[in-house]
Amino acid sequence: MILMTEMLRLTAYISGKAQESGYRDRAVSIARIFGLTGYAKNQEDGRVKVVAEGGAADLQHLLLALDSTKERDAVDIQKEYSPSTGEFEFFLDTDTPDRYYELMIEASRGIKKLEAMIKEMKA
Repeated sequence: MILMTEMLRLTAYISGKAQESGYRDRAVSIARIFGLTGYAKNQEDGRVKVVAEGGAADLQHLLLALDSTKERDAVDIQKEYSPSTGEFEFFLDTDTPDRYYELMIEASRGIKKLEAMIKEMKA
């Protein structure tokens, strides 16, 4: 049984009309709304792969939201849960150019350093 407060990794493969229908973009937007980290990526076989990490309840909400478009997009979702690795800083759409991600990661690290400096100043 999965505890809803447990931090997990969800790996989901979405098949059907998943590519060229905006499905990956919706997955990214929904994951970000729930504060999840990970990525969504088109696969060569036509599926979309979603790897998301966060609280079990938020992952369940992501799946429910993705499943709600099932009838319109005629998709099938295969899912697997595993322990969270904590390797992601935010949720990425990996079909965007690499330089964009490099800049996002650099900005994220800069913000974290700034937050640490502010905490030190307040202490």
